[in-house]
Amino acid sequence: NNIAKERQALGLTQEQLAKLFGWRQSRISNYENGTRQPGLPECRLIVEKLNELVAFALLIAFSRQKARF
Repeated sequence: NNIAKERQALGLTQEQLAKLFGWRQSRISNYENGTRQPGLPECRLIVEKLNELVAFALLIAFSRQKARF
């Protein structure tokens, strides 16, 4: 599942990801195990939020690397 892969790559639990959206953990679990399918608006929201988190993580990593030099 792509949601699970991205969530895990960011080091987030289902609960933490759910809180970012104001959802229950069970909703994320259902999306990840295929019990429930997100609609287009939810897909867009998930992609946007995960992209923001990745960009933030990269910014932090870059800042730390730059500080070493």
